[in-house]
Amino acid sequence: MAFEPIFNSFSTRPTPQALRHPTGSFLHLLRDNFSITTWLLFGALLQGLACLLLPYPNIALIAPVTLFLFYKLFYITLIALALIPDPLAKNVIPGRSTPPSGQSVTAILLATRANSSLGIFSPGFKEVGDYFASFIRDMNSDPTRYGYLGSNTLLSANGDQATGAESMGLVYFKNEQKLHELVHGPSHTAAVEWYMRNGGRDFAHIGLMHEAFAAPRNGWEGIYLKFKPTGLGATTKEVEVEGKKVWMSPLVKGKGRLSYSKGRMGRPFGTDEWTDYDKLLGDDEKAPSAIEKA
Repeated sequence: MAFEPIFNSFSTRPTPQALRHPTGSFLHLLRDNFSITTWLLFGALLQGLACLLLPYPNIALIAPVTLFLFYKLFYITLIALALIPDPLAKNVIPGRSTPPSGQSVTAILLATRANSSLGIFSPGFKEVGDYFASFIRDMNSDPTRYGYLGSNTLLSANGDQATGAESMGLVYFKNEQKLHELVHGPSHTAAVEWYMRNGGRDFAHIGLMHEAFAAPRNGWEGIYLKFKPTGLGATTKEVEVEGKKVWMSPLVKGKGRLSYSKGRMGRPFGTDEWTDYDKLLGDDEKAPSAIEKA
């Protein structure tokens, strides 16, 4: 079955997710660092100062909040009525997309958390973030050499506390060997040495972890339904096409055998395994055997 790529090739490598919006990542961390109660108190303090320092205190107290809420309601109404585009729908891929599992992939999940009420402002937390950013930038400077496919950052929501979530980074490599080569490289070595020298003494509140996974060919799969490119779907790889080096996204249309989990993993499956699921698919989405059966 011929795959149908979602994207054409790129002449230059798209910026990895982890490096696209550094300011936005910090704002997510900042927002998560304080509880809703604390943010409300910050707002009350600003309102109080405005009332105290500005003329016409009643207007200063009510007008900004009223105008801002009116703006937000007006804006969301225009979106709901389809009079302006919804910015959250930008770059969403319609239908199903999937990265075929015809090659091996290795991933490492790195995370840090501040076991301190100071959160991201606790000593050492910024340095951990700086080392991670340096690690990603080094790989992105020569991704083919490092076997670096892409990365993204996340905040956990495991529910054990209202604030101070774990800050996580998920990094994808071409294979396990490339991961080990980078781990023993200068960027990661410098970070480990810094933490080992200071972690037990000055930064005992800084927690670190990682988990690594090496999946062989046809040993993994992924599916994205009406989703923006993310995770493996946001990675790219350098390939040669007609004598030119270009960057390719792994995403293809999730149709035919790729509509099914086993099909995405290159595994055989029976025609009766997905009877109910087949009823929800169009003929262009079903595997050939399911079409014949229908």
